[in-house]
Amino acid sequence: MSAAAEKSPRPWVPRALSREHAAAYLDISPGTFDTLVKAGKLPGPRRIVVSEGRRPMMRWDRIEIDAAFEEMGSGEEPNPWD
Repeated sequence: MSAAAEKSPRPWVPRALSREHAAAYLDISPGTFDTLVKAGKLPGPRRIVVSEGRRPMMRWDRIEIDAAFEEMGSGEEPNPWD
């Protein structure tokens, strides 16, 4: 892979997101992301075991984040920008 290709934005979004990438996906700070997870407004991470003996990775499911984000907007006044 060329150096230019490595620096270009991804043409796709991975399904399993780290905390930082999940926050960036929603365009919010990691601190705000943590607050929303603790409040139960966003799902918690999943434990992904790569191999026996290694510490599991904690990743957020992008599809679950999308569903929770859709729910956050329901029940509020209409958005004047729509």
